[in-house]
Amino acid sequence: MTNLTRKNAWLVAVLLAVLLVSTRCYLLGLSVVCANASMAVFFLGGLYLRKHVAFFGFFLLAVMTDLGTMLWAGLTPNALGISWASLSEPVAYAGLWFGGAWCAVHRKPKLVSFVVGSMLTLAAFWLTNVTFYWLSGYVPAPTFAGWVANFSQWVSLYVGTTMAYIAGALLLQEGVERFYSPRLVHAAN
Repeated sequence: MTNLTRKNAWLVAVLLAVLLVSTRCYLLGLSVVCANASMAVFFLGGLYLRKHVAFFGFFLLAVMTDLGTMLWAGLTPNALGISWASLSEPVAYAGLWFGGAWCAVHRKPKLVSFVVGSMLTLAAFWLTNVTFYWLSGYVPAPTFAGWVANFSQWVSLYVGTTMAYIAGALLLQEGVERFYSPRLVHAAN
């Protein structure tokens, strides 16, 4: 993983922020077509941006997007309060971000980064799903069998979607590197 120039880092940050807000905020309409990209954004943010301050910026953006969406729709942010207060979402997002940063710092190949991102996504989804199911109050009489059914119902959507976003970003990176690297070598000669 090569280091991004400051200009390219800002471009990546803006693109990731737009992806986060547009797929997390159903009021914008894109979330009807594209599944939530939050987990992918946090992994890719760590992979490409790495900075702790950027993590906190994206974290704040996620919270503000959730609050804004719920308040705009007239919903009470109970589930948001439980998932954020229990620290399951912050811990999940931090794990994804710092896992991506680990891949970047240790210069892991794209395939290894993809596998690490996929494994961290599964762990993050498990953590947030467990917390939501058992603590949110949306399930009137939670049971272990009910949780297994709920987890099974959503795991492929959340993890599969995140894997697709990560794979798409890594493939885009590969294409950009292949397209621009030969041009840079020829321009230097």
